[in-house]
Amino acid sequence: YHNNPVITKDGKFDSQFEADYWQRLKILEAKGEIKNLQRQVEFVLIPRQYEAVEVQLKTKTKTVSQFREHPCTYRADFVYEQDGKRVIVDTKGFKTPDYIIKRKLMLWVHGIKIQEL
Repeated sequence: YHNNPVITKDGKFDSQFEADYWQRLKILEAKGEIKNLQRQVEFVLIPRQYEAVEVQLKTKTKTVSQFREHPCTYRADFVYEQDGKRVIVDTKGFKTPDYIIKRKLMLWVHGIKIQEL
């Protein structure tokens, strides 16, 4: 989506805007205005799925769980606490259809509204 990845002493960022915003958040955390600042926090929206399958052994039949689907996750750019509330921030420049569905699932599954910049 025409973003140029940026590498700083704090790690790799998807864009210069994201790297700059991280620096602003670090200043706010140092001032005590926010706390528990984190990057790239993953939230499970739909867990890994298994299916019960019967397996024939030599002397008996056994039911086992067989993997079927990987989990669906959302990775937040930034997570922090402000005024006792958890804040989730995404610095998307372009909102893909996948992101829009995940944003809706975050609200539905976790009750979290993502702050978009």
